[in-house]
Amino acid sequence: INSFNDKQTTFGEALSAGAKVFLPLLGLAIVAGVATGFGYILLIVPGIMLTVLWSVSAPAVVAEKRGVFEAM
Repeated sequence: INSFNDKQTTFGEALSAGAKVFLPLLGLAIVAGVATGFGYILLIVPGIMLTVLWSVSAPAVVAEKRGVFEAM
């Protein structure tokens, strides 16, 4: 049951909502992973800083409907 308006959410609706954010999240994971990897290669501290900074970018993509680079 959907807690916002007390109506049933079908599997198709849930799948559609997840499919809308799949590609932006995939792009975000690729970009953040490559950039964080370079940060860890340079020194440990920049990699940790990027990991902490970008840990909130995936929720920004989903909840705020932001783009990949805008969320970062």
